[in-house]
Amino acid sequence: MPPWYDDAELFRHRRAAPIRGWERWVLGLLLFLGAQSVVWFALWWFAPGHVNQLLLFILLSFATWYGVFRIMVGWYNVFHIDQPDPVPPREGLRVAIFTTSA
Repeated sequence: MPPWYDDAELFRHRRAAPIRGWERWVLGLLLFLGAQSVVWFALWWFAPGHVNQLLLFILLSFATWYGVFRIMVGWYNVFHIDQPDPVPPREGLRVAIFTTSA
């Protein structure tokens, strides 16, 4: 049987390893360099010599910078992600599962 058919570990609960201090520093450095490259790209993009037709430049700028800002929001989220401490369940609570199929 090929290894990708093995589903023994598929439904086992796992937690990611906590982020260590040096990993956060490396990520911060990479994000700083990424933000710096976005600034350099913006300085190049908005140079007046690159505009031939203003309307098309504005439309292309919206499309391009929408994607760039979405990438930057992802960078922000990755840098600020953290694992919460596990919260033990309160005594006396039960779980009811109701499953439907279509």
